Amino acid sequence: MSHRITAQLVRFGAVGVGTWAVGTVLYLVLRTVTGPITANVAATVAGTLLSTAVHARVTFGATTTHNARAHLQAAAMVVVSLGAGNAVLAALGSLAPNASTVAESAALTATGALIGLTRFVVLRQWVFAPA
Repeated sequence: MSHRITAQLVRFGAVGVGTWAVGTVLYLVLRTVTGPITANVAATVAGTLLSTAVHARVTFGATTTHNARAHLQAAAMVVVSLGAGNAVLAALGSLAPNASTVAESAALTATGALIGLTRFVVLRQWVFAPA
């Protein structure tokens, strides 16, 4: 693996952990007043918008906004993330109807980690690829 890819992957991971923490706190706060699906939708949308903006600058060193590609990618990742996250929450609700909010958050975290790896490839190859 080249030094550039390794450096990007490290930065991607650091940004990912930071934005994951923000999204998880938002999810846990929202879960006190709403159901798991609504909390997941709000946290996923907010987290994806935040991480796309930060990844552009920090991970990939983008000096332009890549507006159309970045917005299209963010929208696609919201759809994928919501589909996967809501499916995991539904499965958890069926298998463990009394699962705690922490268990829900852990299930979403594991799902998000897999989606994050896919997101790195998509951002690197499509959104912030050199023209």
